[in-house]
Amino acid sequence: MRRTFAILLAAGVLLSYDSWVLLFLSPYPFPLTGYVSELAAADQPYSWLFRSGDALAGSLMVLIAILGVRGWRPRFGRAAMPLAVAIGVAGLATIGDSIAALPCTQTFDPVCYAEYTANPLRPDFLLHAIASSIVAIGAMASLVIAVIALRRRGSLGTAYGRGVLAVLGVLIVANIGSVIIEMTWRAGQGYIQALGVLVLAAWAAHLGFIAVMDRGAAVDRGAVDRGADDRGAEADRGAAVDRGSADA
Repeated sequence: MRRTFAILLAAGVLLSYDSWVLLFLSPYPFPLTGYVSELAAADQPYSWLFRSGDALAGSLMVLIAILGVRGWRPRFGRAAMPLAVAIGVAGLATIGDSIAALPCTQTFDPVCYAEYTANPLRPDFLLHAIASSIVAIGAMASLVIAVIALRRRGSLGTAYGRGVLAVLGVLIVANIGSVIIEMTWRAGQGYIQALGVLVLAAWAAHLGFIAVMDRGAAVDRGAVDRGADDRGAEADRGAAVDRGSADA
């Protein structure tokens, strides 16, 4: 039952966060030449679907953070709490992202682009930008925390530690690359953003899986240890009774 729940939790956040794979629903022929978030823009026909995916993914990330407070201790030690805070913040910001969706597709709609350039601090544009930035910061913070924790525990040189480092590197490249592409060509950033979303979703799914499985394994080990202690105590009491009978 525990393994089934862990798999469903991981699959849920992975699939809901990667709703961009339904990009064929966009009315534009190459939607990833713009922002991934433009799929959920308020003026798009399937905005509700992509926004629902973000809301569900964010909610599952908050649940994962709650489970991880204790579930990540066997792997990350005392860093489990700050890691949970980082993932929880990213999850809440993802929910905020779904609520404060872009009003229109500035990459494809000249009128929308003119409105944005005329007033980039307009609340509906600004709130979305803030929420998206918090998601990125929370995600990278969670990976930095995990890397530091693994280094302190001497696990950074393992295959698992190198994998976490690789995920952090991909997210950094994706975020910086998106900014560079936007500043240089103003189109095409969606492709590298999609990669970043895919990697972040996989990281969140992994955290959800181990939050359930590692905690369960720790509980099972604790039960075994307690059982061994109880048996040892019973044996000691039996030996004491035997010695008492012999003395009598």
